[in-house]
Amino acid sequence: PLPDPHPRAAAELIDLLLGGPHFVANASLAPWVGVGYWQEANLDEAFANYLLATPGSAGGSNSTTARRRTAVVGALQRSFRTYTAERLIAGTAYGASNTSYDDLLWWALAYLRAHELCVAQPAVLRCDDAPGGGSLLQQGRLIFDFMYDHSWNEDFCDGGYCWALKAQNYKNCVTNQQGVLVAAKLARLLPAGARCDCKAGESYRAIALRTSGWLRRSPMRNASNGLYNDGLRPEPNSNATCANDHGQSPTLPFPSSHFRGFPACDSCCLAADR
Repeated sequence: PLPDPHPRAAAELIDLLLGGPHFVANASLAPWVGVGYWQEANLDEAFANYLLATPGSAGGSNSTTARRRTAVVGALQRSFRTYTAERLIAGTAYGASNTSYDDLLWWALAYLRAHELCVAQPAVLRCDDAPGGGSLLQQGRLIFDFMYDHSWNEDFCDGGYCWALKAQNYKNCVTNQQGVLVAAKLARLLPAGARCDCKAGESYRAIALRTSGWLRRSPMRNASNGLYNDGLRPEPNSNATCANDHGQSPTLPFPSSHFRGFPACDSCCLAADR
């Protein structure tokens, strides 16, 4: 749960975004113009956070608050209609590319946060009516599964997610920290029969723990100050030797204690991963 924001500050921020030059009020169009597609995912997550922190129905009132919430919900729905998991993975959603995995994972986080919103406030947003088909939760899962299948490798540094399809020799900080967070969320949010990546026979919980452990052990973490480097390359005297420490992410890897009490996986998983 989020701490209660200052009501006036939260409202002023939302009004600033909705009244800004990048927001498109026309309900038949995508909600943002002149904004990077991964930044739009960040805005969607911020909108979902606002709705979660200020409970109430999106309709049924002519108050300023109700109108603001209605506009925010409409923007979320239009954004998800533009950037479905299928289009993001195919790289056909406007200028979106399927090659930068950190960009895709911002969308996975936005979909999972919207799922948490629809669970908490079903009258505001429906969980099972994602524009891309199925549920908001499934959209987030599809994005993560695509990233996991194409990004994780142990060719150098003994593991980690590569930054992009075009950069298999570079493992960046943000993608790996996002990967921990998304896998951990999937482990908590998916129903009991769907908590595994059955192709790999591994649970999302195990994936999150493995990635988090790799981050703590790898040269991605600067031993001298505990900060995380921008990324790793296999070449000598590169970032892999901790030469660069300007790449801090908002989602640091979780300690093992964060995963205590996770629900057990279904039978598709290896026994060792339960």
